[in-house]
Formats: sequence, structure tokens, C-alpha cells
Amino acid sequence: MLNLTLAQKILDNQDKIAAEAVNLIYENQKDLIKNYQDQQKNKSIRDTKYHLNYLAEAIEADSKSLFLDYIEWAAVIMENIGIDLENFIKNLLNTRDAIAEYSDEKELEILNDFFYAAVNNIRSNYKRPLSFLVRENSLYQTASSYLEFLLNSDRHSASKLILQSVEAGLPVKDIYQEVFQPVQREIGRLWQINKISVAQEHFCSAATQLVMSQLYPYIFSTRKNGKRFVAASVGNELHEIGLRMVADFFEMAGWDTYYFGANTPSESIIDTIKQINPDLIGLSTTITYNLKNLKELIKAIKAEKFNLKTKIIVGGYPFITSPDLWKKIGADGYAPDAENALKFANNSLH
Repeated sequence: MLNLTLAQKILDNQDKIAAEAVNLIYENQKDLIKNYQDQQKNKSIRDTKYHLNYLAEAIEADSKSLFLDYIEWAAVIMENIGIDLENFIKNLLNTRDAIAEYSDEKELEILNDFFYAAVNNIRSNYKRPLSFLVRENSLYQTASSYLEFLLNSDRHSASKLILQSVEAGLPVKDIYQEVFQPVQREIGRLWQINKISVAQEHFCSAATQLVMSQLYPYIFSTRKNGKRFVAASVGNELHEIGLRMVADFFEMAGWDTYYFGANTPSESIIDTIKQINPDLIGLSTTITYNLKNLKELIKAIKAEKFNLKTKIIVGGYPFITSPDLWKKIGADGYAPDAENALKFANNSLH
């Protein structure tokens, strides 16, 4: 209960805390005042609000690993835009001090626990992320060529490479696992280290979604087994390729799938579940601060008392970081990828 109260305080006072934290940064680092204009200060406030969103969700879930992982990720971004590790740590501690103004003694203990764990972690374990394209990957060359085409905005050649590979006999599942998955992760890494822009990242993701749709004649040719799977993202989630891969794996296994794109209203998801009575529901979020939305959706689905045999499985990056998190939000299981989601389905239905 204490964690929930503190998390809500952080969110309720987010704007004030962020502004006060940035003011503390400027007061403690006078040289910034000379170099930073209002635009930079506003960006600092925006970034601090991101930190607060992630912190609040991690505190509510009582999961330091969620916050530690986010801070590691953010530290890499900051380094690549010119903010060194020690200055980033100072900024974090200024943020803690700003939150402390709204916290009682017991809440301050929780804050210190989370912040000092994060600081100690990045001081001892900080490292630049390595490429997700590794030579041991059986389709390393295909993945490398595909990525190069995307980064050169050559969507046609990227599509041609994949379609020719499948026509030559390469299984679609292998394309998903050994090409699309590592390439998407690598694109995220390249954005994180400031090698590509947000626009390039979005282009690459959109191109991969287009290529995936071109593979549908191979995906939807499987004989049906009579089982139904609903796959949906939650809240303001914008990342959907991972969940789409999961849905396609179920299609290739003979399931009828009902896939919703990103940012689907909860009411629409629940209405569809009522209509089709699925055997399994898959929900996804890649962003930690969407966990509350996911938890509320699971609660709403279970309150409707659909088929009691219907299980809810969750996935996405926060669950990889904190493997027991699925239990805390009320799900029936978790899978780190499409193949394991299918294994969960087969095990839970037998």
C-alpha cells in the first residue's frame, strides 16, 4: 500500500517535481545556465518526466529491476547526446531530492532504495549495448543485408530479399526469429546510441510490417485447428511488431487469430472477447509506464467472467526485465517470445 501511495504521489505531482528537479540541476551546475536556453530546459523537464513515469510504475510493482534497467537504457542515450555518466547521476539524485519534498520518512526510504540501487548499478555495470546481429546467428548474412537495405531506405530490395528467401524454402518462422527480431532490436539500439533518427526508426519498422504482410499467403495457408487467439496491445502502446509476430506464429500453428494494432481502446478489446470467446488472450506492452493500463485491462477482462478456461498471457520488454511481474498484474502466464507463447498455449489447453 505504501508503494502504491508513493507512486501515485509521484504521478499526481509530476509536473512540479520535474520542474523542481531541473531547477536543482541548474542551481547545482551553474555552467549549464550559460549554455542552456529555454528549449534545452524544456527538454530536460520532458526527460525528467519520463524518469518519473518509469519510477512510479517500478515502485508500484515493487520491482527495482524495472527501474534499474530503464536507468541503464537512459544512461546510454544521455552519453550519446553529450551528458556523461557522473552528470547523469547528479541529475538523478536531484530528481530524488525533488520527490523527497512530497514524501514522508517511510516513502523516502523507498526512494533511496530505488535511486541508490540505480546509481550503484550504472556505476558498476554500465556498458554500451552490443549489436544484436551476431555471426553465430544462422541467418546473420540475411539479417545484415536486410538491415542495410532498411537503413538505406531501400524498402523494395528489403522486401525482395525476404520473399526470395522464403520462395527458396526458408521457413517463415526462421525469417521472423532470425531476421526480423534481431534487426528490430538492432534498429532500437542504433536509435539509442544516436546513430539513426526517430524518423529512420519508424521507417524501418513500417517497412518490416509491410514485408510481414507480404508473407501472409504463406502464413494463412495452415489447416485450422478450431482454436481462437486474441492479441492486443494496451493503452497508448505504439510498438506492435512483437505482438504481430506472436499472432502470426499462432496462425501458422492453425489458430484463428484476432490481432489488434497498437493503441487499441480497452472497450474494443473486451467487446471482441465477448463476441468470439477465445481460447487464449495475449496482451502486450513494451513500455513500463503502460503496466498500470495493462493491469486494469486484465482486471476488467476477468471481471466480465468470460469462459473461465480462457487464459491471459502477457509479454513485452518489462516482463523480460522482471520475470515475476506477470503474477503481480493478474495474468495467467508470460512468454518472452512467439515460440514460448505457443508452448504456453499448448500446455495450458491440455
